[in-house]
Amino acid sequence: VAPPTFRGGWFNVSFAVPDAVRTQLDARAAAYDVNWRANEYNATWLVPQRLLVSLTLETPTDDLDVVAELDGAPLAVAKSYNSRGLQRSRCFLGSYVDLSSLDAATHVLS
Repeated sequence: VAPPTFRGGWFNVSFAVPDAVRTQLDARAAAYDVNWRANEYNATWLVPQRLLVSLTLETPTDDLDVVAELDGAPLAVAKSYNSRGLQRSRCFLGSYVDLSSLDAATHVLS
């Protein structure tokens, strides 16, 4: 969580993914043995074995260019909509990154 004095720009956070989280995601993959279609990955509430991080902004809009880095390397920032197929501004929920492939090391998200 950003401090109350944060007014924009870069915000950095260090974190690690505990083994228990990886165990839970693996259990979800086994419990939901579904052949997810490509467009279903656009819905953040589907494909529950993913480790998604929401990039929460006070007033998000889908025309805002949100960028993020992991350990100094650029990340693909995706846009989430409350529909699998309708990617319209009025359906925009926010931006997120998929960190499903991370290991248990400590990482820096910027």
